[in-house]
Amino acid sequence: MKVAVAALSLLVSSICDAKNESTTSQSSSANGIHEKRRMTTQAIIGGSEATAGEYPWFAKAVYTNNDWAGCGGALVSPQFVLTAAHCIDFINGFEIGAFCHTNGSPNGNCGQASEIIVATKSIAHPDYDWKSLDNDFALIKLERAAQATPIAMDSNELSGSYTTAKKLWTVGFGNTQTIGSYYPEKLKHVSVSYVPNDTCSSAYSAEEYGEGSITSNMMCAADLDEDSCQGDSGGPLYDKGNNLLVGVVSWGEGCAERDFPGVYSRISSQWSWIVDTICSEPGSAKPGFCDGLTSSPTSTPVPCTDSPLGWYDIDGSEFDCEYYAEGNNCENYGDDYEKDGKTANEACCACGGGKDPSDSSGEDLCQDNDEKFQYSSATNKKNCKFIGENNTEQRCDKNNGIGNGNCPVTCKTGCKCYDTEGAILLWNGMTKTCNWAANNTEKRCKSNAIRANCPIVCGLC
Repeated sequence: MKVAVAALSLLVSSICDAKNESTTSQSSSANGIHEKRRMTTQAIIGGSEATAGEYPWFAKAVYTNNDWAGCGGALVSPQFVLTAAHCIDFINGFEIGAFCHTNGSPNGNCGQASEIIVATKSIAHPDYDWKSLDNDFALIKLERAAQATPIAMDSNELSGSYTTAKKLWTVGFGNTQTIGSYYPEKLKHVSVSYVPNDTCSSAYSAEEYGEGSITSNMMCAADLDEDSCQGDSGGPLYDKGNNLLVGVVSWGEGCAERDFPGVYSRISSQWSWIVDTICSEPGSAKPGFCDGLTSSPTSTPVPCTDSPLGWYDIDGSEFDCEYYAEGNNCENYGDDYEKDGKTANEACCACGGGKDPSDSSGEDLCQDNDEKFQYSSATNKKNCKFIGENNTEQRCDKNNGIGNGNCPVTCKTGCKCYDTEGAILLWNGMTKTCNWAANNTEKRCKSNAIRANCPIVCGLC
């Protein structure tokens, strides 16, 4: 039986009640703490109090009354906090620079500057799996830019080079006991050692936890009697030597259990999603890593559609019409690289090609959008897999036909679908082909990227 995944949001009573009783043993199921573990007996286990000013980018999740919401996070851009997806249901905002649970007291935040900022938008990773906690990431947009300097993130897979000698730090206000509960008034941190994924996978065996319970989107760390625990979820796994955020507290078996490392979401595995999400968000202060990136296209109708839809050149899916829209790529390369009988200057609206959407003459090639798109509102995004699962006709007509515009194959608009010939980039950074998908369509066609790029193989045409 799989027992290590729960990360539940237990809301029997408020964190405020729990904090008023923080000097006594408490039950985590009765104080509203978001559980990092299902089976647990212990905020930071075996750690020590942090010092003022050490983690000015640490973010404490808060409810509408500014009481602690039982999770942590990290300020990663002026206006975004990175936390765990399993934390977001009840977060109203974050206290940036939180150091003590003493807001409103004469000493304030124990003398450290902090600010509470309301959240305006919560964006869970599109491939977050609440059962396995794979891709346990969420980005929370703040109402305004924070004054603190954001922490840099692992953008170059540094965590992939770690050995068991590497020391990392986890930070939070979570439970400090392995038996019972005690939630500290002051921020704590603890040093833990990196655990390779193959070692961690052996600890969380397939027989007990299911096949592939430790994925490439996860990383592990542990030391005897030292760990993160309930209340630390969403908080940072920090490489102090390189001053980098490398992970997000996610799950594990118990807390500081001898044979079970703590499991964290690995930031480098989803760096592209983090960048794309932050940098494409309108009306937000942009960090330095957005420099040079183009804004994502909006859903405003334009008198042109790329033809064929989803076109990219012979060198692969990264060289699509969006790539050609950047800089002088149309001018420099638009006539040089062909696919499906067309170059970028013929296929892409950005290059002066494409097709008038009102022109119904001839038979056009098409594929579904392999990414999420605006569905019924700016904050409600869906993919074509969702469109085709239930009530397809109704969903295709949703919001003036936006489903049809993004899902021509699923919505059966009459265009001629085709399978992508080259490599297909999946959500985990791996590249696969339609031939690969054909070997196990029942399983592999569940991926939205595979469904969109291989509609013939997946039996959608």
